[in-house]
This record gives sequence, structure tokens and C-alpha cells, in this order.
Amino acid sequence: MQIEDYFNVLSSDDIRIKGSRIGIESVLYEYIYRARTPEEIAQQFETITLEQVYATILYYLRNKEEVSAYLADWLEFCRQQREEQKRNPSPARQRFRRLKAEADVQLQSTESASTVMIPLLSLLVIKESLGSKKREKIKLISIKARKTRKLIHQINQL
Repeated sequence: MQIEDYFNVLSSDDIRIKGSRIGIESVLYEYIYRARTPEEIAQQFETITLEQVYATILYYLRNKEEVSAYLADWLEFCRQQREEQKRNPSPARQRFRRLKAEADVQLQSTESASTVMIPLLSLLVIKESLGSKKREKIKLISIKARKTRKLIHQINQL
């Protein structure tokens, strides 16, 4: 079997490992840039065999200049795609960002409310051990704390 028999050359910029949809760039990226062993790569890509991983590495070593140019083109294409996605995010990405921003606002308002709630709970525990005049003062403080919480909530709604 020739080394080229392990691959399907779909076009000059699309070489796949035969019997799978995995491009040689995926295997070689793991091998060259992430320093993964052939065994680790075979475990990562379950649809290819260890033999196919070794064949891909051997193909690279035999055609280093050509395959290095192929990889450089692929990496540049990936970089351009990331930039394009940053400039023009998909509707799903936009929705995700909006939901995340809303969740962050809710988290902040919850944190703000909890900073008011903790002292309020402490006051309620202390209140049980005090006389009636002091209880009246604490009741006023509790009312002010509730109003403050409402105010914080209204501010966060803006």
C-alpha cells in the first residue's frame, strides 16, 4: 500500500484521511503544534486508526514543504474566519452574548441585595434578645433596609 492510498485529495486545500471526514491538518496540528503523540491523537480522533495517524505523519515528513504550506494556508484561513466571526457574529452568538449580559446584571443585583440582606438577617437574630424599645428601633432599621433593597432593584432595572 502506498502512503497516498491513506488519503482522499478532494482539492488542493482539502486532504482527508480515507474513511473519515478528518483532514490531515487536524492530525498534524495536534502532532506539530500541541506535541501530542500518535497514540494520543488516535484516542482523540476515534474514527481513525493509529496506522492512519502514523501514515499522516509520514506523509508530512516526506512532503514537508508542500504540507507545511498547506498547514500555513489552513491556519491563515482559520485566523480570518475568527476575525470575521468577531466582526459579524451569528444571531445565535449575539443572543448568547445578550443572555450572558443579562445574567451578569442579575448576578450583580443579587450580590447587591445580599449585601443588604445579610445585615438584615443579623439584626433579626439580635432583635429577639433585646427589649421592646430597642426592638422598635430595629424595626425602623429593617424598614429602611427593605426600602434600600427596593431602590437597588429599581436602579438595576434601568
